[in-house]
Parts: sequence; C-alpha cells; structure tokens
Amino acid sequence: DHHVGRGIDAEEDRVAVSLRQGDNRLLVKVDQSNGDWGLGIEIVKPDGKPLEGVTSQVAVAAPIAGTISTVKLMTLPVMARTSGVPRQSATLEIVSGGLRDATARISMKQWPEPEVCPLGDVPIGRHRVDVQLPPVSESGPASVEIRSPAVTREFPNMMLNKLRPWVVYLVQHTHTDIGYTRTQAEILPDHLRFIDYALDYCDLTDAYPDDAKFRWTCEVSWTVNEYLKRRPPEQVERLKKRIAEGRIEVAGMLLNMAEVATESSLAASLQPIRTLKDKAGIPIRLAMQNDVNGAAWCLADYFADIGVKYMVMGINETRSLVPFDKPTAFWWESPAGRRVLAFRPDHYHLGNVMKIHGGNLDAFQLELLAYLRSLEQRDYPSDRISILFSGYYADNSPPATHECDLVKTWNEKYASPRLRMATASEFMDYVATHHGEKLAVHREAWPDWWTDGFGSAARETGESRQTHVNLQATQGLLAMATLAGTTPSRGVKDRMSRVQESLLFYDEHTYGASMSVSDPMHENTMVQWGQKGSYVWDAAKRAKLLREEALGDVQGMLPRVDVPTLAIFNTLNWKRSGLAVAFIDNQFQPPDRAARIIEPETGEVLLAQPMECRPEGTYWAVWVKDVPPLGYRSYRIERSDAMRTDPPATDAKAGTIENAFYAIKLHPKTGAITSLRDKEISRELVDPTGPWQFGQPIYERLEGGREFRRDAFLRTTLRDVGVEGGSGGPIFKSVVVQANLDGCAEPNGIRTEIRLY
Repeated sequence: DHHVGRGIDAEEDRVAVSLRQGDNRLLVKVDQSNGDWGLGIEIVKPDGKPLEGVTSQVAVAAPIAGTISTVKLMTLPVMARTSGVPRQSATLEIVSGGLRDATARISMKQWPEPEVCPLGDVPIGRHRVDVQLPPVSESGPASVEIRSPAVTREFPNMMLNKLRPWVVYLVQHTHTDIGYTRTQAEILPDHLRFIDYALDYCDLTDAYPDDAKFRWTCEVSWTVNEYLKRRPPEQVERLKKRIAEGRIEVAGMLLNMAEVATESSLAASLQPIRTLKDKAGIPIRLAMQNDVNGAAWCLADYFADIGVKYMVMGINETRSLVPFDKPTAFWWESPAGRRVLAFRPDHYHLGNVMKIHGGNLDAFQLELLAYLRSLEQRDYPSDRISILFSGYYADNSPPATHECDLVKTWNEKYASPRLRMATASEFMDYVATHHGEKLAVHREAWPDWWTDGFGSAARETGESRQTHVNLQATQGLLAMATLAGTTPSRGVKDRMSRVQESLLFYDEHTYGASMSVSDPMHENTMVQWGQKGSYVWDAAKRAKLLREEALGDVQGMLPRVDVPTLAIFNTLNWKRSGLAVAFIDNQFQPPDRAARIIEPETGEVLLAQPMECRPEGTYWAVWVKDVPPLGYRSYRIERSDAMRTDPPATDAKAGTIENAFYAIKLHPKTGAITSLRDKEISRELVDPTGPWQFGQPIYERLEGGREFRRDAFLRTTLRDVGVEGGSGGPIFKSVVVQANLDGCAEPNGIRTEIRLY
C-alpha cells in the first residue's frame, strides 16, 4: 500500500508477484480524492528487464462494459475556418466503458438540425474529442446524444457559450538584464545588435499580412540612446523610419530599475526621453518595467510631466507579491494627483510559457486556449489581452521572426481569436479609448520588495546610497558657484552624467548571474559580481573628484583670512542646524593639542568631538546652527598650546547610556537593546516579548534554492559577545558591541556602535 497524493509516474511502485502458467488475474485498487486518475502496470523480471511470453489485457467490470458513464461538452475559445465557413470549436469529454463505431449528435434550438460528429471506436477510459460546430449566436443549453451499435444515451442541458471575439496582442520585447545570462560586458553590446536584427526583420516581413508583420518593443531607452551614438547615420534613419511606422517602439525607463535609487536619480534616468525626442524626433509614450515587482511612486509624477502616458509592469512571479488576481489595467495616481495608465499583465515571458517561440501551432494553441479560458473563468472584463514574449525563452533574448510565421498561419486557419504582432502601446491605446473612464484609480505605492541582491551586498549598497546623496549635494554646490558668478569647468555635466550612469547601472535590477545561487563560485558568478560592484566604486571615486571640483568653484565665495577656518555649506533651500562631519588636517589642528571651533560673529564655541584619528588628520563631528539656505557659515579654528584631553569613555560594565531624551540598556550576553525609554513621556519603547531582541544582529539563510521558501528561514545570532565603552563626548555617547557571527570571515567579525546624540 502506498497511500499518498501524487501523479502517475512509471515504475514508482514495485510489487513482487508469482505467476503460474496460463491466465493470472491481478486485482489493483486506486484511491482517488479528486481530479483525473490513472493507472499503469508493466510485468517485468526482478532485474527490470522485459518478461517474454507474457500478454495482458484490462478486464472491465461487467456493469460498465460497453456503456457511457459521463459526457461533458466544453466550448473552446476558437473559431476555425473550415472550407471558408466559420466553425466553433468545442471538446467532448467522454468516460467510456468501451464503445465501437460511436457517433455524437449535438443539437441546439438555434441550429436548423443536429450536428453529427463521428467518434469511431472509444476505448475504455476517459477521452477528449475536439469537434467543430456551427457558431453559437447566443449562449444556451445543448443536447448530446451518443450512439453506438450497443447503446444510445442522451445527455441534455450541456451549456454552449457564445464565443468571445478575442483579439490577442502579442508584444515581442527583449528583456534587458544587465548581466544574469552572461557578463555585463558581453550583454551590453548585444542589445545594440538586437536593434539591427529588428530592423532587418521589419524588412523581411513587409509583405506579410499586417497582423503578422514583425513588431518589437525596445524595453529600455538606454539601448536606443547608445544606438544613436554608435551607428552610422543611415542605420539611425532606418530606425527612425520604423519607429514612425509603428513597427518598433521605444519604452521610457532607462533600465529596469530597483527601488534603491533616489528620486532625483530616477528623474535623471529619464533624461533620454527628452534627448530622443529633441535630437532624433523619437516620441516615447510608454514605460515598461519588467521582471521587477514594483516601481518607485515618484515615477507616476514624473511620467505625467514628460508625456509618458502608459506604464506596463511585467512581473516575475517567482517569490513575488503580485497585485490583482488577473491582468488588470488601472490608473496609478501619485500623492500629487497625477496619473499614468498602468497595466499589470501576466508574466513578461507569458508567450514563451505558451511555447510561441517554438513555432509549433498545435503546441501553442493548447496553451493559448487554456489561458483564454482561464481569463474567462477569472472574469477578465475585456475581449482583448496583451501577452508579452521574447524571441526565445530567455532573458537578453535576440528578437525572432518565427512568431510572425505562426501568427500568419494561425489567422489563415482561425477566424478567432485574432492574433496580432503589436507594440506595447497598441493595447494600451485600446484600453485608454474604450475603458479609460471606467478604470479604478489606485493612489498607492507599488513597492519593489524583491531586492535580495542589494541586501546581500550591504557595503556596496550603502556606498551607492551615500554617493547618490553626495552627488545631489555636489550639484547644489555647483549651483551655488554658478549663482555667485563662477563658470563651471568645461565638461562638468559629462562628468556628472558619468557618475549618475554608474550609479544607475548598480541600481538596475539585475543582481547576480543565473547560477549565482546554485554555483556561487562559478566563473560567471564571480565575474558578474565583480562588474556589478565596480559600478559603485567607479561612481564613488568620480563623485568624490567631482565634489572636490565643486569645492574649488565655491572657494571664490569665501573670504581670505589668516587663521584656519572651517566652512560648512548648506545645499538645500531651507535653514539647517545639525551634525556636520569634517576631516581636519593635523596642520590646522594638531592631534595632541587642545582647540576650539568658534562662530566668529557671536564668539560661540561649537560642540565638537573627534570620531576617527589618522596619521594625517582627524574626522570631527561638529554641531552647527542656522546655516542659511544655499549658503554657508565659516567658523574659526582656535588652537592652543595646551594638551588635548578627551572626555572619558562610557562605562561598559553598566551597559547603559542616556541623554536628555532617551535611556538605553544593553543585554551583556546578546548585545541587544533590552530597554529604550523615552524620558520625556516616560514610556518604554522596546517589546520584551518578541522572539528577537531590538537591535540584535541576525544571520539569515534560506532554503529552497531560487524559490527561497519564506517559511524556512535558518537564523542564528551573536555569540561570544563583549560590550565595550565608547565615546563620551559632548555630541554623542556610545557603547560598542563586538561578537562572533556565522558568515563572518574572522573572529569578532561584528562590531556595532550604538550612539545617543
């Protein structure tokens, strides 16, 4: 006995039997809870080899032999062209006890006479037979009569539905992963060459029927922007011509972006939309974001201002949180009330899941019709649908034309559904025209939580985020210098764009090679990670050089003085007070001498505290007040011959630190915060009943390969914890926790400093 829910597989169970010469009867029982069932038996030798001289047959119990158990009639969403006459397709499902020379007679009141469908012999078991019927003008009951020499039986009240006039927009695109399938350096040139292919494929299918002509949507704008720079003028003109004809469309996202970029960087990423429109006359009305589970909410604002009307989000359903239970069009509204018409189709390779790239009409038909039936069952509200696919079932796939041949053959064979090779905007235009006023409005964020890779590289991700902020401040400095009359250095915009591009290539969604989970030490895995990380460090280096360039430009704003000074700039448009960190060379502030940082107009001494000392200087934390918007304040460094005395460190044994607002207590064995008390309202902010303590580092691993089962976390925490005294200065007090943690390369691999300012 093997009582377990399962499908039918050959040789899954082996049972030893003894056979005698002559007939042997074997009784087999199958338990079934729901759905179809099956049984397979093969008589073999103990070693699994065929047993010669043995024949077998299935004997059916006498009560069902030669009878018909059940019949179902199901409408298929397809209308065939039979000798020029439309015929509606349906499926008969017959559970038979074994019939010979059977015929089905199917009748509806709206038909002048029954439709006779020869079935031939119907062996024992469940069988599906496709039949061609007159078109159903109105949904209603049908009657099915099964006749054979041995039996005649009628099955009334079988519902036949009127066929939906489906139009299927097949949108070919190349999903742009910067890496994943091969290294970034290999993949990027490929995408330029794919445009060459697309242009040739347009030429090759010019004589095809319009629905079957090759059309292609370039998923990201980076590719086309680069193409205009790196192809001869005549090739660029070919591209512009095909775009104007509607055979090729350019989507507006620079790349498929993760949500780690800042809003200002995402705004900068849309610059190619303006460039392509102004310099090449290429309009962009649609943005695509494929493989990613969401998009930054600011895009709904940005798109409305730059003529992008539509947003298509082809989600990768692996571990994702998919909104809506069916493909859905809706208005995505920003907090400011701007809207973009958005569409959440099923998977961005749905057509490939249906095997469209194989060019086999029969295989594709089974998948497509099953999908259309599922849409009807899910109450999909329209008779038009957009299905995304690539030339081959792969990311970074080149375009292909065999799908055009399939569409041509399909439309010759079937009157419905009508298939059309389309650009992404064609379906969106239809939705806007026919359904736009009725669509729901969703004023909600659409967060992309699927950013595992960025979380696995905390150092690079942290550097990326900090460089984004630094670049924004540098842009503010350059603006201040320009307002003050300084002409920016030649080429500064290009240098800034280079930083921005490197950051965006890091923030692009592709994180890891296709085998990075299964084989993390594979050459492709290692090379791709090296190239991915290099984007950050290239951006950080160039951003710091650009900052120094900007500081050189604003030097003219500062008065020349004969004492060391510290200038703090505010690059935002409101007055600010708070913490500033400055590196002060030992030339201006010797590390062993006392000094003060003074506001020259008031004589006020600023709070200052050393953070990290180096042989050539020290990082200082300085608390500044009321720095004017888009302005600066200068402070005098007043040195002394007296020796510097630093405040004593905090008491590590006590495991507590506090300021005027909060009191913190640490657990000596876990290093976690067991108490965080708000002194102003006398309230404890830490829940002591949680499974993990506040601020407790966790090393987390997941099972299930790429599927990463969210209910199967393997979690460990710190061990060999030591709590040390930290800084006790006037700006902040701190304690330091050092410990061992799984995943760290060396002992005491975790060092955490907890500060109260």
